[in-house]
Amino acid sequence: MKSQTATPAIFWMLAAFLMLWSLADLVVFVLDVFVNNTSSSGMNMPRWYVIVLAFSVLLSTLSSICLLWRRKSAYLFAILAFIAALIDTSYSQLFITVSMEQNYDWSLLFTVLFLDILLVFFSFYSKQKRWLL
Repeated sequence: MKSQTATPAIFWMLAAFLMLWSLADLVVFVLDVFVNNTSSSGMNMPRWYVIVLAFSVLLSTLSSICLLWRRKSAYLFAILAFIAALIDTSYSQLFITVSMEQNYDWSLLFTVLFLDILLVFFSFYSKQKRWLL
């Protein structure tokens, strides 16, 4: 028999916040790739870059959904999403902004990476506290 620990309110608040962030990220990705032809497709992004970006967005959204459903797989999806986000941001910062010769707002990059790290650590912590089934 599994012993189940009561899930605190902070779990639900943080999981809901991460879910909203992931959904907003998903909407921005869909608009950027499929609707707005001036950013990703207009700059001739490599296909693998768009695929890695899609994996990052979809896996972080899936991880957030699993957190709200209290599933242990949230941790695995969060790690995979973080790895994809690192690949995505590394390429975009090293090659795209240099080729565009623009100053990039690094605060947005750090916010995205911080929230991805938060998703990984929070899902790991929730798994250790047995809040996830």
